Amino acid sequence: MKIAGICVVLLVLLSGCNSTTEPAKNDNESAIAKNQEDLYCKQDIITGSKFTKRRCRTKDQIEYDRHAAKDMLNRQRNTAGKQ
Repeated sequence: MKIAGICVVLLVLLSGCNSTTEPAKNDNESAIAKNQEDLYCKQDIITGSKFTKRRCRTKDQIEYDRHAAKDMLNRQRNTAGKQ
């Protein structure tokens, strides 16, 4: 009886894996797919690990990240000591 129950559970789990669909791509992923020649890739070191991860971004994404980081630092500097 236990074996039959385990087989049913495994069958349900395996059928669930088989029925998954591809997730919808967001605008950034579709833009990357269209402009593969405009990608800039670099190896980023994962903090606390010996492994690296390849990260590919477009020039616009790099500039946006740089601008967002500058804005965050400016907001922190302008609010330092104020409560």
